[in-house]
Amino acid sequence: MPLTIEDNDLAEQPESTNRIETVLSDPMSETTEGIGEFDELRRNVRGWCTPTIPRDWREQQRGADHHQYIEFQRWWRDRLAEAGYFIPHWPRA
Repeated sequence: MPLTIEDNDLAEQPESTNRIETVLSDPMSETTEGIGEFDELRRNVRGWCTPTIPRDWREQQRGADHHQYIEFQRWWRDRLAEAGYFIPHWPRA
């Protein structure tokens, strides 16, 4: 049975002070304060992706059978988790 968060549990959580979470929760926000943080995040993610993602991943997956597809997905999940980029689900708004 999947774990769920009740709506009243969300109200008890402190308001986020993380700039990225704030902007992502309100993508229509007109503020540009802290936009440099996104540039740094982009550089960090690109710096991680370049040596991590196999150059031929598309070719590897083209025509892959179910077992090969699942094996690749699990490998990718593990790489994301090791880097701190994996989340099992999106938080409720």
